[in-house]
Amino acid sequence: MFDHVTIRVSDRGASEHFYDTVLRPIGLEQAGPYPEWGDFSIAEATEDQPLTRRLHIAFFAPCLVSETMLDTSRIFSRSV
Repeated sequence: MFDHVTIRVSDRGASEHFYDTVLRPIGLEQAGPYPEWGDFSIAEATEDQPLTRRLHIAFFAPCLVSETMLDTSRIFSRSV
């Protein structure tokens, strides 16, 4: 069990933009002035703390169903 995960990145600005863009739709919003989303964060790589490599992280994404998808489903169900 992990309490939190921080990865080291080469371009903090670009990485922050990327993770903010992909994590927001699954309900993880950036918390405060630091680049962290829940228990996941990024930090600039340094000589003493090098770039994170060969790491796979999966985020739980709740099922997001839009009204458009529901309407399409209802129309399809009636046509069958």
